[in-house]
Amino acid sequence: MITDHRPSVGVRRVLFSMALWASAAVALSGCGGSPSPQDPSQVRVLDVVSLLPPDAEGVIVVDVATVRSAPFMARVDEALEPYMNEQSTNMRELLNRIDRVAVAFRHEPTDESGEPLLIVMRGSFRASDLQTFAASQTPGTHREHELRRDGRTVLALASHHTLMFGSDHWVLAALDRLDGLAPPGELSSAVLVDATQRAELGQHTVTYASTVPGDFGLDGVFPVQGNAVSLGAWMDLGESIRMQGFGLFTDDATAAAMATAMREKIAEGQQSAELQAAGFDQLFASANIVANGPVVDVTYSLPSETFERVIIAMLSGFQAFTAAREAAVEEPAGGEAMEGPPATDIYTHP
Repeated sequence: MITDHRPSVGVRRVLFSMALWASAAVALSGCGGSPSPQDPSQVRVLDVVSLLPPDAEGVIVVDVATVRSAPFMARVDEALEPYMNEQSTNMRELLNRIDRVAVAFRHEPTDESGEPLLIVMRGSFRASDLQTFAASQTPGTHREHELRRDGRTVLALASHHTLMFGSDHWVLAALDRLDGLAPPGELSSAVLVDATQRAELGQHTVTYASTVPGDFGLDGVFPVQGNAVSLGAWMDLGESIRMQGFGLFTDDATAAAMATAMREKIAEGQQSAELQAAGFDQLFASANIVANGPVVDVTYSLPSETFERVIIAMLSGFQAFTAAREAAVEEPAGGEAMEGPPATDIYTHP
């Protein structure tokens, strides 16, 4: 189903924390070819990042094939099994055909042309995917590319190897670039370009880079007070998990204060019996946080077994929350069953 995916303040807060705690996002590559806009099965296979909009304020790129083969994924699939319905089963099958994903976003809409999001998926796709994931949306075409439209949001089968989703003006512009009717995209924000370089975009399993809006929503949690400039992180998956993240600030003093605050948060977490039982104490202990001038650098390195235990603990917590929510719906205070939708599972959008 096509839904609203614009990062909210809450989501931006999570992304910020992910970057500074070094559990976020990066990159991928492609190869050249000859453009043929009349036949989407023959369009050139541009580097996925070059399909992203120049005016993006943040990018996330994931080597999905590597993530899928990570040692802990079998246990994650096992933990998710009770929540698999037809929609989530279809999504899992699609994920098995995706090799790489690139995401671009802006923090806020700039006009009336739709939500500022573009997701480009590289893998193996077919026309039936549009029916499976957007059956109720309005069908259409852009040149020879098949679309499904929901207002200003579009799901597009760009070719047998490229599927796109996002705001219509960004999707259509990406199709122009893919078809050779517009030059490959280059990020126009010097701040974001610098962040992608610091995050080593394209050199790791997952990478994330973003500019920081003034209203990022962390005042009172961390002492940023509008002084954050950019964020980024990379993560490599294998027998061990290696992560590195950064936060760039306007001055050395703010970076030092942020590093101190993060170390204090970790110390608090290490004292929590619940987090210790879930294995988070080992995750915290592996973090190294230092301020280098105006930059806060965060590094992690831990065995994949520890990472797996943390993920399973998080999924168990989600399962407990969902079970409690279902019980509350079925047996309200008055003892009578309450009518309403079932609890949302892991794959269902709100």
